[in-house]
Amino acid sequence: MYSVAGAALRDVIVRKQGLKSALYRVVKAQKKPQNVLPPALALLTTALDHREQLDQLLKKKPLKNLKSGSRWVIMSMVADYLYSAQGIRGKGRLIREVTDALVELGIEPGTFAAEKKAEKQRAQTALRYLRVDLNRLSRKEAVDSLSQILSKHTNELVMVDDLIPDVVAVDSKFTAKLRQHELVKTGVLAMMDRSACLTAHVLMPKPGDTVVDVCAAPGSKTLHFISSLKSKGLVIGIDQDKGRFKTLVDRVQKESVCTRKEKWEGQHYVLRSSDGQLVTLLLNLDFTRVLSCNRACSECICLHKKCLNYMIEKFHPAHQQPVEQPVEQPVELPARLTASAAGQVGDCIMSLDPSCSGSGLTEHMAEVKQAMKNKDESLVKRVALLAKFQQTMLEHAVSLPVVSRLVYSTCSLWAEENEDVVDKCLQGEDSVELVSIKAVKGWQNSKVRSVDPTRELKPQSWWRTSCRRSDQTTHKCRGFFLSLMHRK
Repeated sequence: MYSVAGAALRDVIVRKQGLKSALYRVVKAQKKPQNVLPPALALLTTALDHREQLDQLLKKKPLKNLKSGSRWVIMSMVADYLYSAQGIRGKGRLIREVTDALVELGIEPGTFAAEKKAEKQRAQTALRYLRVDLNRLSRKEAVDSLSQILSKHTNELVMVDDLIPDVVAVDSKFTAKLRQHELVKTGVLAMMDRSACLTAHVLMPKPGDTVVDVCAAPGSKTLHFISSLKSKGLVIGIDQDKGRFKTLVDRVQKESVCTRKEKWEGQHYVLRSSDGQLVTLLLNLDFTRVLSCNRACSECICLHKKCLNYMIEKFHPAHQQPVEQPVEQPVELPARLTASAAGQVGDCIMSLDPSCSGSGLTEHMAEVKQAMKNKDESLVKRVALLAKFQQTMLEHAVSLPVVSRLVYSTCSLWAEENEDVVDKCLQGEDSVELVSIKAVKGWQNSKVRSVDPTRELKPQSWWRTSCRRSDQTTHKCRGFFLSLMHRK
């Protein structure tokens, strides 16, 4: 675990990579099992939140003189020693040396464990949100089912979201028990923060549409789009990271109505519903390599496998002959029909949620407070690099003529990754425009923040009408941002 956390820590700090991207890459490179991810992520987050304190500690002589291990691995061990109740876990020469050095400094295991636990309790969102797949279960039925589970433990009620029609909530202390419930395992109830549910409601996909979900892993939004299409249409999920992509494929196959899986063009997958009326195309590739010719999908003559128009023409159910085959039999691509023979091809719409600082996540609250208190140069630089990447992704999304509607979103609180990225992308861009969001009426946007506390933000009118912002204090959910754009 320490080798994974240490290598990921180096990638995040030195190479300015995102937390989860760095972790997945390291786990794959070191050939570690997937179950190392949760503890490694927790340790990595702890080390980042207390990096300044850890840096100072590593400069002290007993630790500074250690030669047998990477500085980043040692930092992860020290973080575990200080902030976990059990101290450094496992055996080995380096673990003994680090432990001895800390004891020599007069530091006891778990010195700050109580403080970290209290901080975590303060930071935790009190509610666990669940999205109901309304095609398979009504919200009332979901409430009744959850109430039966909770009644064995408490008289607390299941809460219904006033603004988002397919969201319910329970006390977060029941999270572990809910994970074992059959409705959750099959995706009828999806553990999904209410902020993330906003994307599908703002994009408003309808049966027959094609929804392109960029940076789709681990798949919560992809599954929401599949549900929104009411078993008719095409969902294209794109993710470049191979580890996260595997999670995406497994989860979509397990939790959606699309269960018939076949390979397409190497590592890509086509998943179909049993009646062939809904197709999910999952692509393991760099989104910036995706193309779109200028023709409408029904007139597409492009044969490029990375062209969205080609994918719609080849895989949208409206272009295909419904074929009923048992799940266990191999599925061949059915012959193409005209659009009128099997329904209509609707709009092509897109959700783009690129890697970000994650400052809206519960586990990063300490980092946010630190940044608001005093200017953190390393964090400012990291956010600037992420914003550059995000702008590249958004500019590419805007450049695809087949996309008629686009939501750009992050789980960041910082304007540098949100409003600034949208502003810079749309400067001089005549093909798309920001539009007012009509969905989720009554949503009160949270305050716009900058990662640089010395910066003076100048509000713009579209910040109120064309975007949605949330934070833990105002909305009792994760910090989140999204904006809506239409093609002119």
